[in-house]
Amino acid sequence: MIEWTRPGGGSLATDQRRLFIWGRAVGLLLAAGLVAAACSGERPELISADLVSTSQPADGSAATGPELAATDCVTAPGSAPLQVLVEATPQPTIACGRVAGYQRVSFVNSTTDQINFDLAGVPVVIQPGETYTTDPVGGLLGAGLTQLYAQPHPVSGIWLVDQAESTLTGQQMGLNSFGNASIGMTPTDASAAIGLPLIPDDTGAACYQTSIEGDPYSPVFTVRDGTIASIQVFASSQLTRSEIGVGSAEADVNAAYSAQIETQASPDGNAERSLLVFVPSDEADKQFRLVFIIEGGVVTSMYNGLVDFLATPGCA
Repeated sequence: MIEWTRPGGGSLATDQRRLFIWGRAVGLLLAAGLVAAACSGERPELISADLVSTSQPADGSAATGPELAATDCVTAPGSAPLQVLVEATPQPTIACGRVAGYQRVSFVNSTTDQINFDLAGVPVVIQPGETYTTDPVGGLLGAGLTQLYAQPHPVSGIWLVDQAESTLTGQQMGLNSFGNASIGMTPTDASAAIGLPLIPDDTGAACYQTSIEGDPYSPVFTVRDGTIASIQVFASSQLTRSEIGVGSAEADVNAAYSAQIETQASPDGNAERSLLVFVPSDEADKQFRLVFIIEGGVVTSMYNGLVDFLATPGCA
């Protein structure tokens, strides 16, 4: 797990491990796991939202709460569920988790008590040591911050970010690029090219993953030996030049790229998942690949990278 630091110093890793235990399988970037910074201080507020609520406190009083900025919450790009650790504390360790509409949230009950709250009109009961995972949040909640009034211990709120408000909506995914950021750039150069901050790594790791700060629709950037080796997108608003993206039909991918597509089995052995790999014909581009992950006949994610990277993807 990457450790982010507060502007005034001190690691956020402890706070994040306590509440958002969120990871990914390494195999071929089939799911990306990042935890972005959640801290106070001078940081850009990328998205605004109204305060809404789907539940009432146990005493029947009106559901109210403080307005929060994006910087008060943890942001987690990728497709894996955001995991919220419920603890026996007076207040949640982190105020809220900011999620994309396609993401799920997993509430992990680490207490010895049964946890009860209401989510979108549905009573949720989580026994000690058990986990409750929601459906994609975009089908449950409206955009904005939803406070969850849990008993007997509090849980973090869920901040659903409208994809239309993402600063990355409309950015194009290329064979070796995303927007103006390219494979081979340093994270600093990529941040400058995109015009948005990539979360820095302070661990000194030779390989790590990062994302655009504060935006759950951000791609996941894999950095190896100081340069970007791969970029993976999950948002349906980020398309290729041929207007293929998340949600496109498998048939549309084949039609757009025809003979340049190679079909491969999923490396994890999942028979319901396959890869469509675009192999460029231009000599200058032959070291790159663009990969479409197919599940249920549609694209669920896509990523690019050097051929050498794709042979051993992710960070071991």
